[in-house]
Order: sequence, then C-alpha cells, then structure tokens
Amino acid sequence: MALRHFLDIPKLVATTVVCFVVICNVLGQNPLIVFEQPINEFEGGGIPDLGNGDWFGYAVASIGDINQDGFMDLAVGAPYDDDGGSNKGALYILFMDASAQVGSYQKISAIAGGFQGNLVEESFFGSEITNIGDLDGNGVEDLVIGASGDDDIGGWAGALWVLFMNSDGTVLTEQKISASVGWSGSPLGTSDRFGKGLDSIGDINGDGVIDIMAGVHEDDDGGNNHGAAYVLFLNANGTVQSHVKISEITPGFNSTLTNNAGLGWSIACLGDLDNNGTTEVLVSAPFDDVLAVDDGRVYIMSISSTGNLVSNTEISAAVSPILAAEISAGDKFGSAVSRGFSMWCDDAADIAVGSMNYGSPSVGGVLLIDLNSFFEVQAVQVITEGQTNFQDNLNSGDKFGRALDLVTDYDGNGYPDLFVGDMVFGSSGGTWLLSLGPAEAPSVFSDSIQLCENSSFQLFPAIPVDDILWSTGATSDTILVQQSGTVWIEGVAAGCTINDTINVIISPIPELSLGNDTLVCDSLLLNTSESNYQTNWSTGAQLQSISVSESGTYWVTIDGVCGVFSDTIHIEIPEDLSFSLGADTIICEGNNLLLQPTLFSGNADVFEWYNGSSLEQNTVSIEGDFWLTISEQCSIETDTIHVDLGYNPVISIPADTLVCATSIDILAEAETYGSYTATWSTGDVGLSATIDSSGTYVLTLNDICGSATDSIEVSMLNAVFIQLPNDTTICDGDVIDLTPDASWFGILDFLWSSGSGDTTITAMAAGEYWIEAVTNCGSISDTMLLFTSGGPYFSLGSDTVLCAENLEIQPQGSFIGEVEYDWSSNEITNTITVDTSGLYILEATDACGSFLDTIHVELIQGDVNINLPDYAFVCTGDSILLTAEVSNLNAQVFWSTGEIGESITVSNSYWYSASVSEQCGGDADTTYVYRVDNEPIYTSLANLACGSATILKIDSVRQYSDWLAPLQPAYLWSTGSNDTIITVSESGDYWLEQTGYCGVDSAFFSVELDDCWSSSVPNVITPNGDGLNDIFVPFSVECSSCAYRLRVYNRWGIQVFDEVNTPWDGILKTNRPSVSGVYFYILNVGETTHTGYLEVLP
Repeated sequence: MALRHFLDIPKLVATTVVCFVVICNVLGQNPLIVFEQPINEFEGGGIPDLGNGDWFGYAVASIGDINQDGFMDLAVGAPYDDDGGSNKGALYILFMDASAQVGSYQKISAIAGGFQGNLVEESFFGSEITNIGDLDGNGVEDLVIGASGDDDIGGWAGALWVLFMNSDGTVLTEQKISASVGWSGSPLGTSDRFGKGLDSIGDINGDGVIDIMAGVHEDDDGGNNHGAAYVLFLNANGTVQSHVKISEITPGFNSTLTNNAGLGWSIACLGDLDNNGTTEVLVSAPFDDVLAVDDGRVYIMSISSTGNLVSNTEISAAVSPILAAEISAGDKFGSAVSRGFSMWCDDAADIAVGSMNYGSPSVGGVLLIDLNSFFEVQAVQVITEGQTNFQDNLNSGDKFGRALDLVTDYDGNGYPDLFVGDMVFGSSGGTWLLSLGPAEAPSVFSDSIQLCENSSFQLFPAIPVDDILWSTGATSDTILVQQSGTVWIEGVAAGCTINDTINVIISPIPELSLGNDTLVCDSLLLNTSESNYQTNWSTGAQLQSISVSESGTYWVTIDGVCGVFSDTIHIEIPEDLSFSLGADTIICEGNNLLLQPTLFSGNADVFEWYNGSSLEQNTVSIEGDFWLTISEQCSIETDTIHVDLGYNPVISIPADTLVCATSIDILAEAETYGSYTATWSTGDVGLSATIDSSGTYVLTLNDICGSATDSIEVSMLNAVFIQLPNDTTICDGDVIDLTPDASWFGILDFLWSSGSGDTTITAMAAGEYWIEAVTNCGSISDTMLLFTSGGPYFSLGSDTVLCAENLEIQPQGSFIGEVEYDWSSNEITNTITVDTSGLYILEATDACGSFLDTIHVELIQGDVNINLPDYAFVCTGDSILLTAEVSNLNAQVFWSTGEIGESITVSNSYWYSASVSEQCGGDADTTYVYRVDNEPIYTSLANLACGSATILKIDSVRQYSDWLAPLQPAYLWSTGSNDTIITVSESGDYWLEQTGYCGVDSAFFSVELDDCWSSSVPNVITPNGDGLNDIFVPFSVECSSCAYRLRVYNRWGIQVFDEVNTPWDGILKTNRPSVSGVYFYILNVGETTHTGYLEVLP
C-alpha cells in the first residue's frame, strides 16, 4: 500500500496540513537501521559554509518539496552561527537529490537568504523549525523558526519568525512573533526562552489556518524554570489570533515537576491517536529529576479544538520498568521528541525520543519506544554507536539525539526515515538520515501441523489477515486440510503484507506393544517406536525408549495426533550371586576347621568344592588353599580361603646384664601364630619394655596355640653421684669446711684438688676447688668457687639533674649475707624515691663490714617556652624591634639571624625564628615581618569633564583582608566623603587625603564641567549625499572631544542605530537607507543623558 508522510501532503493539497500517524513498519521484532546518511560539513554532499561552534543540527525538520523537483527537502538550524554578530544564528534549507544527499542549499541568516528581520546578538535564530503549509498561497511551503534568545523585552524572552518562502529557499517576507510584536496581549516574560520547542499541530480550531504549539522551557509556573507551552491560533498573515497556556498549574496536568525541569523543551504532534477528536502532542521536560538528576521525562498531552489540555500521560523511568533499565542520571531523556510509526507492526503509533547524554561515555542516543493503545511502553530499542546497526563513530561529549523529525522515505524501502541532529559532532555539528527496516516479517502459522490418518483439520491464520489468498486458490478465512503437503497464504495483517507457509503431515495410527512379561539377567530396553508422540513412562521418563535394570511392573502412555495409547509389562531381574568362605585363618596342630559359605545375595543352586564335594559344608585339618564354586540361573561365583597350621609359641629374652645408664630397653624375640598377647611383670604390654631399676623381670606370651615365659636379671648403677656445695663467699680471715654430697656405695676411690683423700677439707683462700671419684661406670667429678670479702662495696651513681617529677635511687655493688641500709633521709630500704633537690647519703652494713656513698640531685620543674607575634609590619626605610617572650628568663634566645638575646632589630620582609634550649627541653617559634610601602594616591582626573556631572575616583585601590587588614588606608575628600569614588556636579577645586599605615598622602585637582548640550541642535537631516545636513550630531561643536553614545529608534520602537563617538548618517543597522519619517534618539555624554526627536527627509 502507498506510504504518505505528513510532510508530503502540502504538495498534493496546497492549503491543508494535518498531523497524523504513519502506517506499520513490518518489524515483527525490534527495528534495525538499514541505511544511514550523515550530512555535515564534509559528508552527504557537504555544507562548506559551516564553521566551528555553529551547532549545525541543533534543530531539524522536513519541509516538503520547496523547489518542486520531486524530492522532499530538509531544514537544519545552526543557532550559534555568527553571521552579522555573535550567535545570531542561521537556518539551512537543504535541497535533497535522488541519492538522499544534499544537491544544493540556501543559507538564511541576518545577512543572507533575503531575511530582513532584526536579529540581536545571541538571538539563536534556528533553535527550532516547523512547516506550517502555504499560508500566503504562493505554492511554496512556509516555515516557523525559533529564536529563543531574542530580547524584545530583555533577557532572552525569545521569539518566533514566520518565514514566507520563495521556491529557491530564500525569504519572501517575514513576520515576527514575540512579547512586543505580532502577538497582542502576549504574556511572555524575560528569560522564558520562547521558541525553543515548536511544532505544527494542524488546524485544530477549523479556521483554515495551521496552528502551532511553542515551548517556554524557562517559564516559572509552578516553580523556577518548570517550563510551559503555548497553543497559538494563527492568522493567515502569521500573527497570533489567540493563545492557550499549558503548564504544571493547568487543570488536568496530573504530574509534579522539579526546578529547572524545562517543560516545553521539545514538542512533536502525534495526531488523534485514540480517535476521540482530540489531538495528541508529545511535550518533553528533559531536565526533570524523576528518579535521578536530569534523567528527564516526556508527556503525551491530549489537546481539544479550543487548545485546552484534556489529559496528559507521563512516559518516564518512574512509570515504565522497561525505560528504567535504559535511562540513567544526566541522560536528559526528552532532549528531542518526534512522531513515529508502528515500528513494531502492532497497529499502534510509536514515538522516538532523544537522550542527548545517553551512554558511558556520554555520546547521546535515540530511544525508539513501542506504545500500546493506552500509551504504555511495551518495548524500547536504542539507536547509538554500536547498537541497532548504527555504523558511525560518535565521540564522548557528542549530543546525538539533540534533534529529531520523521521524514520521507529517501531510500525507497517503503518506510519513513528518521532525521537526527547532533550539534556537537565534529567541530560544527552534524545530522543523519536513518532508514529503519524490517528485522523479521510476522508469521501467521507454525512451521508444520500433523493430522491422523482418515481425519481433517480446519486451517486458519493465528492473527487477523485481510485480502487472503490460499495455495488452494481459496480466498476464505479458513480452509479444510486432509492431505500431506505444503500450504501457503498471502494477505495483509495490521497494514503489513504477509506471506507464510505451513507443512501438513499425515500420521498413521500407532501400534503400541512392550512385549510379554519376562525374566532377564541384566537389563532390558523398552521402546514405543513412536517418535512423534508425547511419551510418559511410569519411571517419569519422557523418551521414546528406556532401559530398565530392576524388577517391577512398567507402563507407558503415548499422546499424539491420533490419540492416547498405553501398555504394561512385568520384568523379573534376579539379584547377582554373592557369598564368602570367610577370611584366611590358622588352625593349631591336631584341630579341624569347618568350611561353610555365607550367602549375601542371589540363590545358591549348585555347590562344587575343591575336592569334588557338592555339599553345602566341608572340613579341613591341614594347611593349604581351599575353594568353593556356587552357580545359579544368571550367575556363577567362586571364593577361596587360605588355612595355615599353627604350633605352640616360642619366646627368647637377652641374658642378665649390668647397666651404667639410667635406663635400658629390653626387646624379646618370639614365634607365634595369629594374634597374641605379651605381658611383662612390670605391667608393660608387648615384646619390649624400658627398665630403670635393678631387679628380675618376667615376660609371658599367649597365642591361639598356647603360652610361653622367659626372664632377665638387671643390675642398675645409674644412682652413683658426687656433688660439692654451691659457689660461696666468706669474710677475709674466716675458714670453711667442704664436704661433698655423694652415693658412697658405688664409689671405688676419690681425690680433692688439694691432693687430699679425706672426706672433708678446710678452706680459707679464694679459688677453685674440685673433687674426682672413680666408679664401676667410669669417673665422675664436681667443681665450686670460693670468694673472700673485706666488706660491702657499692655506688649510688653520679650526681644528676632531675627533669621528671621524681628519681629512684638504688645502690649497685656487692654484699655478703644480710644487709642493713641507713639513708640520710632516715629510710632503711634498698631503694628510695626522691622528688626534691639535695645531697643523699647511704651507709650499708653486711656480714663483713660497712661502706658509705653519696649522690647530689638537682630537680628542675617544667619545660621552657618561647613565643613570637604571628606577624609584624615595618615601613620602608624604617625598622622595628622583635622581642621574644621566654618562660625562663635565664635561658638564652638564639635567632635565625645568628644573634643571641631577647630582642633583635629588623627592617626587611622575611621569616624570622627564635629558639631556646636547656637541659630539660627547648622551644622555638617563627614570625613574618611584612614591609609596607607608603602608597601614593593614583588618580587620572581630567581638568575638563563632559556633561553636567562627573565621577572622581582613585584609579587603584588595594583591598586588604585577614591579617593584612591593618594596612587598609582611609580616605577623606574635600566634600567630606570617605568613599573611593564620588560624583560632583559643580566645577571647582577638590582634594583627597589618604591615611595609610606608613603615613598620609594628598592629591589636588580642578574640575571644569560642560554639559555639551546646545539648544540649536538640528531636529531635521536630509541624508541625500549633497554634503548639506547629511549627518546628525546632537551637541555643540565645542564638545566634539567628548565621548558619547548615540542610539536611534524608528516609530515602531526598533533600534536602527547604536554607535559610540559616531554621528548618524541615516543608514540603518541592516545597511539599508532609512525611510523618511520621525525617529527618536538617546544621547549619553559622560553621566548626562539627553533625548529628543529627529525627522529624516529625502
């Protein structure tokens, strides 16, 4: 079926433009990009006029076939273009060719394209674009352009320009709509940014003229910059007939916005989506904080024929979990909005929403959103770098998705294309034409269908299909199928052409049998032989066949095209045979062993022994290997037992022994059969025992065949020892008897170091004494030291200074026996603690005499501290005294200059430090000395002042704060003022006195005032170039040296001249000659302002 885009309609019906939804895209799943064409400074035909920072792509729109060459044309805004002044803005009309590239273009700006309107700097002309049909009836589509920075009433109030177009893309005439022009009773205020969001909404009031909706995203209804939008009913001349405002406080608006939400930032007409007679319009608030900062939201607003809000539906991350998974803080969802088409082929009108900060890193993106009839989000597909088959490279900081519009089908795939703007791309901005194509056609059938033999099936499509044609030639909604083969259908579903096939399979009635009940030795495979049936076994398996290995009854049910069938089978599987003759064993000489198998599983049918016996039991009395084989229906098993013949045990212990060590390990040898026990007379168990004393020790051994005993006599010599007393001290002249402690029974002989063989010797001389003894196990010896003393000797240490709170004093030396302590402080302990200065004496007495020592202690209380001021000032050529405050006046102060003393004299700016130290500590501090220059008064006051008043001021005034605040000078004028600037309105002599930290300075000067105004100023000029009265200079000749600013306005209040120190020659700011009539002027000379009227004659 034919595809018509809304922007194609003006070529067919010149006076009618409507807003409506385009048909299905046949996407079945998610849309994909099948064609993309970048259009920028270098690509897509190229726009060489673009410059850095123009922001080409800030706004985009389809504008119909302007030049009537059969190809739909496009318009792109570049609001930061500098034609005629900074950021005045521009519009590019792109004439497209058959290859979807720019064949040629026409620029419209303050100085190009026939535009005659006055654009001020930062007008941002081109910030939004829409097509409003052929208003003037010349056969060419007309446009409305936003200029959101226009300042008719100051401060970016904003404006719209209605451009009546020529077929070559130039402007025939223009009509401005702003707070003061083209809109009687306009409610616009400063900083509203009128004209940022904009779209045609059709002739909703039925007066034959297209109406528009325009945003004011910084309007303050409801809160700071919450935003709003105006429905504007237009006249045929482009002026506003009436308006309706929609904002957060409008009845029916059921949502709450945050500050700086920006409602009205972007607007797109959707048409009457729900067929209830209202027009749905998509309006964005991209800076709203919904779930996070600047995540943004959009609204579908239903507008009545009177322009009033009927209802609004929110689309955001807050109401859609699908969107919540895509939108993040700062994405600015809603930076652009556009009508869509049924991109998911579900007969619902979908939308496209720009999110210019989408992604990480932020490059921007476009969200294609699938809506149902309740405007709820069903699916989302994102177009950005690397997604949805988008091939171009984007850079961090790009704003891909800043502008959007649905345009004509340039690539001819039968579906509309999407025009996307990114004003930051490259250096000057860029746009893309994106064609969305089908990912997979919808299906109305499954792949195949099965029928049972001798049956039939009524076949019909799974979704509604119109214009049906079956492969049988039938055109009915259903057909009767009775034979195998392929059946196809053609038709139209949800506005989409479909072609689908189904394979019909005829199946025979199954014959299900699992076989007769049976016995098997291992496992059995059960099979239904029906692969096309749903199978359910009693085991829970759902396979065509199963393997069973356990006894039991098994059933199966199959369910398929011919019905349900079942069967049952019983299977018996005997247990595997398992038995044992027991573990290998021993029999004692003369005994018999009964062999009898233990059956663990299975049935023992036949016995066959090693000796040919077939009985269940057997008897053996000799050693050897004996086997038994048992067999049954499904298995045969054999087991063997080994039998050893045992005798009475034999045991042997080593011979009796003499031991010189402290203990001995005894290990017996034994011959036993099977398990045994070995017990010593000591209670030890096992063949070994550890002996540590003399005596007779017996070992008894028992095993299965008997018992045996053996013994050993042990003599221990480990108790022999000899030991002298500990080292000791005696007084000079005393003697001491030395007698060893010894086990004399084991000692054969001994000898002292003095050569004596006596048991006791007498010693009085200091030295080493030893004794050596001979035993059966060798020699043993011991040694001692004897010291002599003439009395105690000790030291209390050197005299000391005490910085802590107390000092512990303890004598260090040697003493004999008990010691008596006698301190000068009357204490009698070994250690004393002192906390006062003084001389301390100790006399100590032991068994050998007395000794005395002294120590002097000086106690110093507290640390020494020093303080300097944080900073100080010294005037140039002067000096100051720096003095340190010290807590100990006896301490010496050391300065960083090398000087010593409490004070020093300084005259330079510098950091100075002082320190003090003594035995118990020290301290330091730093100060900064700031040198202050005597600052003169700096003035540049002319003797002659232009105007009736002039300003006297100080050219350079330094401001001091914080610690430099004392340096702030004070001022006094001859008028009595203390300010740094005064206004005088009388000629005369004036003086100024400045009082600073380092002195006083004065300045004197005279003032002569001349208001430079003449009553003979002309009120008529004739700028005809004859040299007479060609220019207007509204002051006397004597004041020609005075600086002035001259502004001239026409009778409509539009400024036509604004220059400094330049007379007006009758030429307008647009470089066109002025027309005859009366003009108003404003002259500023110095502080004086004069106004008046001037008539311009030919």
